[in-house]
Amino acid sequence: MGQGLSRQKSASSSLHKMSSPPYEFPEDPSPQLEVIRKYYAYLSAFDFDNLSTLMTDDFTQQMAPLSLGVPKKTKGDFLAFLGQYQANLNLQGQRLDVSRAPMTPFVLS
Repeated sequence: MGQGLSRQKSASSSLHKMSSPPYEFPEDPSPQLEVIRKYYAYLSAFDFDNLSTLMTDDFTQQMAPLSLGVPKKTKGDFLAFLGQYQANLNLQGQRLDVSRAPMTPFVLS
């Protein structure tokens, strides 16, 4: 039993060391993929003016899982939230790198 647990821990730690190569966008992405590419580029650069151009006036964002009961954010609320997040990162001397972040638990509509 001890050896099995040891092998399991070893395999588990090996998985944490592996990482997938960075995603490379195709040279001719679909219109939908181009929007995603722009979204992450603008978000990484804290370019909220251009980010807002990707959102319709009735845009909403809600934290998943919805069972948390976090209210939906409007376009303006979401952009203000991102601005506050940026300010907090700046105070801590950190930088947002969405290229290596796990999938965001946001529901965007």
